Formats: sequence, C-alpha cells, structure tokens
Amino acid sequence: MQTGARYARVLAHGGLLHFGLGGAARADVVRVRWPTSAFQSVVEPEAGALELREPADLMGSCPYLYAWDGTRFAFLGDVMGQVPIGIPVAPGVLVNADPTEPFLIPGDRVVAMDGRLRLVLKEEFREVTYVDALRFEAVDRPATHALSADGRCKAPPFPERELYASPGVRPPRAARDLVGRDVLALVLERDDRAVGGQAGPGTQGVVAPHALELDLGPLTPGDRPILYLDGWVYWGGANTNAALFQDPARPADWPRVEVPDGRGGWRTIIADMGIPAGTTTRTIPVPLEGLVDPRDPRIRIVTSLQAYWDRAQVGLDGGVGSAAVVRRPVSVVRAELAFRGLSTRVRSGGDGHGPADWDYHRLTPPLEARWGQVAGGHTPYGDVRAALTAADGQMVTLDAGDELALEVDVGGLPPPLPGLQRDWLLSTVGWDKDTNMHTAGNESVGPLPYLGMPGHAHRADAPSTAQSWSRSRPPAALMVDLRLRALGGR
Repeated sequence: MQTGARYARVLAHGGLLHFGLGGAARADVVRVRWPTSAFQSVVEPEAGALELREPADLMGSCPYLYAWDGTRFAFLGDVMGQVPIGIPVAPGVLVNADPTEPFLIPGDRVVAMDGRLRLVLKEEFREVTYVDALRFEAVDRPATHALSADGRCKAPPFPERELYASPGVRPPRAARDLVGRDVLALVLERDDRAVGGQAGPGTQGVVAPHALELDLGPLTPGDRPILYLDGWVYWGGANTNAALFQDPARPADWPRVEVPDGRGGWRTIIADMGIPAGTTTRTIPVPLEGLVDPRDPRIRIVTSLQAYWDRAQVGLDGGVGSAAVVRRPVSVVRAELAFRGLSTRVRSGGDGHGPADWDYHRLTPPLEARWGQVAGGHTPYGDVRAALTAADGQMVTLDAGDELALEVDVGGLPPPLPGLQRDWLLSTVGWDKDTNMHTAGNESVGPLPYLGMPGHAHRADAPSTAQSWSRSRPPAALMVDLRLRALGGR
C-alpha cells in the first residue's frame, strides 16, 4: 500500500489487515499479489473497509504465437502447451513433460512480406519460457485432406508428434452428451460453439464429468477409422492440483475413450486420449484402428477436465494420407529477443464464450499489469538466432512481457503444385514454468530444464546440463522496478 511517501508491505495469512493512512483520505494505490502470482491493483481507494477477492481467471498458460496477416499481428494460439515443469501431479511428484511440440499454422493465417513470414513468440503471464530450438517447414497438402499435427497434451507415453492427414473426412452420424441430448449441430463446424464442461464454482480447470458420444457412421472391416477432434481447454495448474490432493474424492479424469461393451454399458479402449494443448482451438488426431466394432461404431469421450469439443470429423484411412503431404524446411533468418509489455486479452477461453483471443497491439497500462517478473539470469535482449538452431541445451529465456520476433525466409520456395494448398509447421523444443506458489522453483529462472530430464528433477537443488545462452543480462530481480514502469509498452 502506498500513500504519498508512505509505503507498507504486509505478508497476509487471511483475516483483516490494517494500514494507517495518517491524515490522508485515501491511499494512492493498494497492490495485492495473490498465491497464483497474479497482481491486483486498486487505485485511490477511500479510507475504510476494502474487500478484495482473488480473481477466478486464467493465471497461466504457455507462450503465445502471433503472426503477421497482412494488416496486423494476429493471435494464433498457445504453443509449448504440453511442457509445464515443476507442477505437482501428486504429493512429492512433479509432472514429466514432453519438450517437443508441433504447431500447425493454417496458410491463410499468415502473409509473407518481402519473402518472409513474420511471427512473434510472446510471454503474457508471470512465467519463464525456455526455448532450446525452433524449426519451420512448409507443408503442402491436397486441398481435399484434413490435416493434423499431433500436439496432444497427455501423460507418458507421449505421442510421436506425427502429421496425420485423411482424404474425404466426414462428420459423425450422431452426437450426444452425457445425459443423451442431441449435440450434433455443435460439432459439425469449427465455429466456437462447443460441447464441454461448463465453468462454475470450484477448482479451476476441473468440472463435473461430461461426455461426447459419437456415432462414427458406417464402417467396414477394412476401414482404419481416425477421429479429428477440434477443441480447446481451460487450464488448471499447480493450485488446482494442490486443491485436489486435499479432496481425493473429487475426480480430475483426463479424457478417456470408451466403446459399447455389448451389455448396455461402456468399456475403456484408450485410457488417456489427451487434450488440445491450449486455450485456442486446435485439432488433435485420435487413431481408432482396430478399436471400434463396425456393427456398433459408437465411441464416447469422458472427462472431468474443463475441455471443449468444437468439431468432430471422421477419416477412414488411419491418417496415412500424410504420405501425400510435401514438407520443405525453411530457415529462420531473424530471431530478436526484446521486451514489449503485456498484450490485452480480448476473450477468455473456457468460460462458455469460445476460445481465448488476445490483441497484440493493445498493451496493458502499467497499473493494470497483473504480472511481475522472475528473478535469475535471463538471456540478454538482442539477436538470439544462433541459440535456436539445434536442441543443444543453449537456452533462450522469456519472462513476462518479453517477445521473440521471428522472420522466416520463404521467398525461395516454389509455389504449391496444382491441387495442393500450403500450411506451415512450427516445431519447438522447450519448456514453460509458471510462478504459482505450489510450482517447484517458482521464484527463479533456474534450475534450467534439459532434454532427458526426469519429471522429479526440476527442483532448486537439482543439477542441470543446460545453460542460458548468455548470462550477461542482469538478473530480473534487479530489473523489475525499471521494467514494471514500462509494462504499458516500449
């Protein structure tokens, strides 16, 4: 709390706090840091009682990707969504994260300028992003094919991160929810109208069990069914897990796939289907070859995570249509690390109103900024391209408000062959860590993650084989005051 030259800081444990204002009628500002690491500011509150509640809102995610669409940098979605580190999954046990992820960029979402694609990887929360390597490819596919990069977030064993493509995909024949309501109209188009668990009082990211039952339509014994499922999630996190440890009767079931058991019930065929790795709509592949009875081609997806299913499409070739996809590597010719400030959230995913959306060009005013920064040695601002060419443990770190501006040279590519359309594939190697009080190592950049790191290794005293690409940048603890003043922009 600050009033004129008076400043007071108190560690709160609940209950009533008292701040003396002297002869002042109001404080200049009251600023609260909640256990989730979010900041909340109240400007010029009058003397008297002030009641503050921790906002029930998204407190972390992963770095966000923006792309130049010809007029502005448009929000594409979350990347590196399946690589959180330091999050407890059971008392004394930390999550084991897969550091590799493919992110498919539709060709109509990015426009080349002077032969280059321009993209921005940006950290919008009080998190540390660790980027070890980036790789881009042009992906030309038949216009008749559905295409998905397997970026599912799930527990081990992790997916192979392959591309799946199928010609002539079709909608399901029928769709119902857990109580039998007809929801087919909600899963026919990718239109932000979805089937899923509705938010309500309780633990963020976990809701009452819900289901999507799909009739895949006619199948023959030779078919190799694969489901392409579009959707998004509303993340929980370390706070959610800590709450669930104290309430073991409350389920937090990851999506499982069931089929009829022939006796009026259901049996599980895939115990952990995975979820879309982000708060924006992404397509995940669900291979079902050999698992569905053509005589009763129904499946049911059941979960208590706050997941939303927007569109379902059925392929019959197992996704091997990817053999018709032409992939060409393209080079990152610029990678510039800089501080920009926090973008403004336009819409919050998972709240019943569709996936998240952010406005890159509208920056948050300083006093509305909800995030501080993380102490420790960060990568210095400037050209970091040399550190991103290989997964070698040379780490580029991003803190709240930091951005990595990328330019990809596509000027020398031949145009797609007739009948093909071009998309882009970003493959990342890296990790992300939030600063929730229940996250291991939540107050510092270190220890740095590394390839092959077991889930339990990310602790303050854990050895690391990785290193920051350069430690000449001053620790964030020494920069926080100067940079907080600039959170509204450059």
